[in-house]
Amino acid sequence: MQLVDRFPGKIIGPALKCLITLSAMIVIIITGNVYSQGLSIIIAEPKDGKQVCWRTMIRGSVSDPKLQVFVAIHPMAAPKFYIQPIPTMSSDGKWSAYCYFGEQDQGINEPFEIIALASKNKNLFKEGDILPSPLPDNQQILFRSNPVIVKRAPCLK
Repeated sequence: MQLVDRFPGKIIGPALKCLITLSAMIVIIITGNVYSQGLSIIIAEPKDGKQVCWRTMIRGSVSDPKLQVFVAIHPMAAPKFYIQPIPTMSSDGKWSAYCYFGEQDQGINEPFEIIALASKNKNLFKEGDILPSPLPDNQQILFRSNPVIVKRAPCLK
């Protein structure tokens, strides 16, 4: 009863709404699920924990097919992300890119992180660009996927 007496309904309603909104923002930050105005980007293949070859096809989707997708690969042993070949896009938002995981004879049995980025700026990055890890905030990157961690297999392609 004291809570109701001290904080009338006019305060509790907005305060509760603010608390729920803040809680949702914390969940988004903690889980890494980043959505902006209903937009999303996912990496569908490979799945987290899978093995990849030196050259592997990465597939995913973006909710707005007008956006440019960039794929960044991070060798976990290095403080850098490498921008991969620009993905091929379809009109339904599905994308794919044939990406590099190390070099043909380097990076075997090492972990790599994959992140997909979405931007309105189609020229924001080009293949071979190097970004620091962790990725810095960039206002031109509208949203990014959850990271996928894979391990480089000893296969040759």
